[in-house]
Amino acid sequence: MDWSVKYDEIKNDLKTGDVVLMHGDFPMSKMIQFLEGSKWTHSGMIILAEDIGKKGLWPDVLFWESNSLTNLPDLITGKNKTGPMLVPFQERLQTNMNNYYDSIFATRPNNTPMDAESYKKMWQFMPSVSSAVFPTDLKMWKENYEGRHSGKFTGTAQIFCSELLTMTYQAMGIMSENWVPNAVRPKDYSAEGNISFLKRGALLPEIYISIAKNN
Repeated sequence: MDWSVKYDEIKNDLKTGDVVLMHGDFPMSKMIQFLEGSKWTHSGMIILAEDIGKKGLWPDVLFWESNSLTNLPDLITGKNKTGPMLVPFQERLQTNMNNYYDSIFATRPNNTPMDAESYKKMWQFMPSVSSAVFPTDLKMWKENYEGRHSGKFTGTAQIFCSELLTMTYQAMGIMSENWVPNAVRPKDYSAEGNISFLKRGALLPEIYISIAKNN
């Protein structure tokens, strides 16, 4: 039985700060699945245009991610680039599904209290990492290992997906700065992980999202 919900059914329920998880079909994605023992290989965050003063200017539901793909332009810089980018969420789902970059999608609603000040801090943070690029596979594994096993922060020149997610939550003031951003993996944001938030916040159970492939 497929317990996923259609994107059109859930889009109006999405809120800024919700986690998005994706299962990829890249060779590297399959390696991540094997090494981490999890199907989730990509993570990012929902941002509503109205919460960053872009309602009516940009699509209503946006996706903040760090990606190696360059098929969608970053709304902040207007460039097709790797690394941190803000893109229309539905377009990311659709293009990934059409090309099978990712074939399983889920969101975890985030019930951590957020307000206008949280969104302001988030919006101020986002351009500060726009020049970062997505690391090579080897570099990503090296940085994740150093963070997870040595507690070493490897800087902001190269940022991978779950690292960006963690940095953003910390910038918003809703996640402890004890977390070394490059130590975090997509699995940590899934139901299999145990990542925590401040303000008595928590992630709710995963909701699987489906979107039909365009022919």
